[in-house]
Amino acid sequence: MASTRYRIQLTPALWVSAAPILLFLLPLLRGRVIFWGLPTLQFIPWRHYAWTMLREGIFPLWNPLNGLGAPLLANYQLALFYPPSLPLFLLDELWGPAGLAWGFTLLVPLHLAWGALGVVRLMRQLGVRQRGQIVSGLAFGMGGYLVARGSFYPMIWAAVWLPWILTGIERLLTSKSKVEGMRAGLRLALHIAMLLLAGHAQVAWYALLFAGLWALVRGWQRGRWKISLSAAVIFAICSGFAVLLTAAQLIPTFEYLIQSQRALAYDYATAMVYSFSPLRLLGFLIPDLFGNPGYGDFYGYATYWEDAVYIGLIPFILALTTIPLLFWKKVQSDGFRGLTWFLWLTTISGIMLALGSNTPIYPWLYRNIPTFEMFQAPARWMVWPIFSLALLAGFAADRWSQPGQKGRVALNLISFGGLILAAATALVSPGLPQVENGLVRGLILFGLVAAGSAFIARRMPTEGRLGVWGYIAGAWILVDLLVAQAAVNPTIPARTFTVSHSKIEQIINVSDGRRIWIDPETEYELEFNQWFNFKDFRGRDDWSGLRDVLVPNLNLLDGFPMVNNFDPLVPERYAAWLDRMEGSSADYVHLWLYLMNAGAEITLDPASMQKTSIVPMNTGPRFGWTDCAELARSADEAFDLVNKSFMWSYAPACVILEGNALKDSIDIDRGQGNITQLLDSPNRIVLSVDSSADGWVVVRDTWYPGWKAAVDGHPTPVLRADYLFKAVKVPAGMHLIELEYNPDSFATGLWVSLVSWVFIGLAWLRLRQKSK
Repeated sequence: MASTRYRIQLTPALWVSAAPILLFLLPLLRGRVIFWGLPTLQFIPWRHYAWTMLREGIFPLWNPLNGLGAPLLANYQLALFYPPSLPLFLLDELWGPAGLAWGFTLLVPLHLAWGALGVVRLMRQLGVRQRGQIVSGLAFGMGGYLVARGSFYPMIWAAVWLPWILTGIERLLTSKSKVEGMRAGLRLALHIAMLLLAGHAQVAWYALLFAGLWALVRGWQRGRWKISLSAAVIFAICSGFAVLLTAAQLIPTFEYLIQSQRALAYDYATAMVYSFSPLRLLGFLIPDLFGNPGYGDFYGYATYWEDAVYIGLIPFILALTTIPLLFWKKVQSDGFRGLTWFLWLTTISGIMLALGSNTPIYPWLYRNIPTFEMFQAPARWMVWPIFSLALLAGFAADRWSQPGQKGRVALNLISFGGLILAAATALVSPGLPQVENGLVRGLILFGLVAAGSAFIARRMPTEGRLGVWGYIAGAWILVDLLVAQAAVNPTIPARTFTVSHSKIEQIINVSDGRRIWIDPETEYELEFNQWFNFKDFRGRDDWSGLRDVLVPNLNLLDGFPMVNNFDPLVPERYAAWLDRMEGSSADYVHLWLYLMNAGAEITLDPASMQKTSIVPMNTGPRFGWTDCAELARSADEAFDLVNKSFMWSYAPACVILEGNALKDSIDIDRGQGNITQLLDSPNRIVLSVDSSADGWVVVRDTWYPGWKAAVDGHPTPVLRADYLFKAVKVPAGMHLIELEYNPDSFATGLWVSLVSWVFIGLAWLRLRQKSK
C-alpha cells in the first residue's frame, strides 16, 4: 500500500504572515484589546456611533454629539468605506463596543501580515529568492515604524498598501500584451484606492510620492526617458482613477478640510512637532536605548512611536552591506545597482526630511513647497527609510555567502564581544542606580542579539540557498523583533468598553439633554497625566474606570452631547471660538458656554485627580426665536458684535447675521415666539414655530455647508448666526421648520464612485474575456 508523506513547506509567505499573528495571538485569545490613546478617544467611539446610526436607518453623515455638531462621514480617519474595516460593524452588532474593539485589534496583525506579504510578492517580482523575501517581509511587517503605531489604525492600514502598489507598477512594466497591461493597471488603481480609503492622508501621500518615484526609476532602468515618462503617466492615470473610485469619501473630506481649522495649514511650531530626534537613529541598532513606555521606563523625547525605527539587527546590518554594491560595475552588480542607488537615496532623503526642525531643509520646504505645511510630525517620513532598508536587507540576504577566513574570525569576535557586553552590563548595572533601566535592558539585548546574529551568519549557506541555517536565521530575526515589539501595544479586557458608564444616570439628570463641557486643562490632565501617560503605557493596574473618564469622544459610547471635540479636524470657527475662550476670563467663558447650550461641567474630584464630578451650569436653550437681528459684514465683526452684546445681556436678544441676510440692522416691536421640537435626529431636525411677528429661529449648532432648511416645505437659506451657529428666517404665524444635513459633496462623490466602480467591473470582465 502506497503511503503519502505530508510536509509543511515553510514558505516566505507563511514566515512573514505568521510573525505579527504570533505577536498578537495571546491577547486576542484572552479577549484583550489595544486601547491606549486614540482607540479609546477616537476610533472605537466613532465607529460604534456610526453603527448606532446605521442600525436606526440613518446614514452617518453628521455627528451631533461632539463640538456642537460636526461631519462624521467626512472625518477621514473614520475610514467608513474602507473594505477591510466593514466586518467591524458585524462584531459591534454581535458583542457591542467590546466586539468592535476586539475587531480593531485583530485588524492590526492582519494588516501587518498583508504588508509583509506585499513585500514578499514585490521581492519575488524583482527576482529575489526566498531568503531575501523572508528578511524583507519580516523587517517591514514587524518593524517598529508599524508595530509601535498599533494604536494608530489608519496609519497601519495605509502604509501596508505601499508594497502592493509597487508590485502593480512592476507588473505594468513587465506586461507582455496590451490586455495584460490594462489588467495590471486596473489592479494598480484598486490598490491605490485601498490606500486612499484607509484613512490617513499623510502616510498615503508619502506612499504615493514613493511610488511615483519608483515608477520613474524603474521605467528609466527599462528604457530611459521614454519608458520612464510613460510609467509615470500611467501611474498618474491609475491614481486619478483611484480618486474617482473613492470620491464618496474624498470629496466630503476635502470640503471638511477647507472648512476646518487646518484650511490654512499648520503654523510652523505645530508642523515641526515630533521632528525625528537625531539620537534616535541609534534605534536602528538598539530599540530600547531610551527606554520603552510599555515597560514604564521611557525617558526619550516626546513620544516613543514617532521615533521607533527598529527593523531587526540582522536586517539593518544586511542593508548596510549593500553600500559597496553602489560602486560595483554594472555587470557585477547583477542589475540591482540602479535600484540600490534609488533605495539608498530614498533612505537618506527620508531621514533628512524626518529630522524636521533639526536641519534647515524641512523649514525651507515648509515655507516654499506646497503640502509640507499641511502635515505635522515630520518623523513620519521615516516610512521611506524603513521600507527602503527592508528591501535592501532582502537584496543582501539573497546574496549572502559563506565568509572567508578573516570574515569568520571577525564574526567570532562579534559573538564573544556581544556576550561580554551583555554580561558586563548585567553585572555592573546594579551598582549604578542612576543608569536608566531602558538603557540597561537595551544594551543587554543588543549584546545577546549581536552574539547570536554573528554566530548564525558564520554558518549561513551559500548564496541563494535557504537551508537549515537559513531557517534558523529567519527564526532568530523573528525572535528579535518579537522581543523588541512585545510591550509597545498594551491591552486591556475588551469588556471594559461594554460596561456602562457608572454615572450615566447622574449625567442625564444633571445635563437634562443639554451639552456637557470640560475645561481643556481638566481634559488634558485626565487624558495625558492621569490615564494616558506618554512615558508609561502601563499607567495603572486597574483600567476598569476608563469608561468613567468623561472625556471626548468617549461620550459617543453613551450617547450624550458634549461641547468638546477630540477629532483631528473641526470646523474652523468652532476652533477659533474655543481658542478665544482659552484666553478669556472665567466670566466671559461662562457667557459663551451659555450660548453653546452647556448645561453641565466636568470637574476633577478634589479627593482623587483620577475621578470626575458633574456640576450643573446655567445655560441658554439650544433652539431660540428672536425678531431682532443685526448685520455683520465679516467673521471678525460678527464675533466682536456677539462679544459686545454680553455687556447688555447675559442672553443677547438680537441675533448677529452675516452676508446678505439683512440690508440693515432690524429691531422691530417685541414679538413672541414659541418653539416645539418635533424631531431631533443626527441628520434632521424638525421644529414647530408659533410667533406673533416675523423673526429668526436660531439653532445653537455649528453652521456648516450641507445643512438645508425648509419652511412649510419651501426651501429657505440657512444663515450664519452669532458667528458660530445657524438661523432660519420665519414669517409670523405657525410654521413647520425642517433642517436636514444633505451635503451635495457626498451626493456628488457617491455618484462618481458608483459610476467608477461599475466601469471598473465591466472593464475587468471585458479584459478577462479577451485574455481567454
